[in-house]
Amino acid sequence: MNVFRKSSRRLLGVALLASVGILGACGSDDSGSSSSPETEAPATSTGESEETTAPEIETISVKMAVDGFTLGTPVWVGIEKGYFAAEGLDVSTVTFQTGFESLQALPAGEVDFAWGLDFAAVSSSSERMSIIGSVATPLPGFHKMVFNQSVTTPEELVGKKIGILEGTAQAHVSQLWVNDLGIADQVELVPLPGAFELVAALKTDEIQASFLFGAAMQEVTPESGLTVFGDDSAVIDIQGIYLITTSEFLSENQEAARRVLKALVAITEDMAADPQGAADITAGAINGDAAALLPSITNGSPFMGFTAQKRDYLAQIEEFLKEAGKIPAETDVVSTIKLDLLREVAPDNVDF
Repeated sequence: MNVFRKSSRRLLGVALLASVGILGACGSDDSGSSSSPETEAPATSTGESEETTAPEIETISVKMAVDGFTLGTPVWVGIEKGYFAAEGLDVSTVTFQTGFESLQALPAGEVDFAWGLDFAAVSSSSERMSIIGSVATPLPGFHKMVFNQSVTTPEELVGKKIGILEGTAQAHVSQLWVNDLGIADQVELVPLPGAFELVAALKTDEIQASFLFGAAMQEVTPESGLTVFGDDSAVIDIQGIYLITTSEFLSENQEAARRVLKALVAITEDMAADPQGAADITAGAINGDAAALLPSITNGSPFMGFTAQKRDYLAQIEEFLKEAGKIPAETDVVSTIKLDLLREVAPDNVDF
């Protein structure tokens, strides 16, 4: 992968060299003075014009969060295909189990940029954090409500347990789902550490129902004793995956953030045009199964931008969490949305 980055920088150097050639026949000489535009370049000993060397763009190093599924897909695609290198970015990665965990690591400086779905973004919201764009709009239906053999209808869940991944979108839709059914005070939401732990708990009857997603759905087979009842489209209309950094980093590293956003515009266009390629790259990076990753990438509708609908949905989640006593009353997630740089690099990608 490092070889590819170096190759990308060489290609960038060639592109910059071509630009310099268009602007003028001669560049600066060693003394720092420039040739007159009317003066032809001196011939070399071979009779050819002397080649001008374009300066390389200064490399900026940044640390980005990834996970073991598809939150890190834009990062892996950007590294593998040279989009970050083309912007003079040297990207290193730090792996977290969930987007929520990566957001918690931001203030500590463990990473410079992290990703979070709506619930995680709002749960982590503070004046220290800045949302600077959205890379995807996962369609409702990603989370599937799965029952084990002891349950066949939602009414039978009364007095039983539902597994959740605390602090994630999965937990959010679980809460919305039980609220919508009017059984929130009649079931127990049991936190578990990961999606496959949810599957195991369903099979051992430690829990009786849970929203599952992604690769975990491969465990729902006729032989498993697990059945799909429905999905999260009953309780949500839109979702977003957000790019988040700290307010301090954004203030002190404007150029780094600008380059990251510019790269992500190209990366998400590539992902949308070739989701299978993005799945293959991600599978190689995480030792995963491309077939299991592809639905999540396709369903995510990759696009670097921001909409008023997403802004309003974040505000809706904020109100929900305040009423539940999960976040401070002074939380103002809309004030943390900082889109000046995104409007600069992709003005048509922001609709408000």
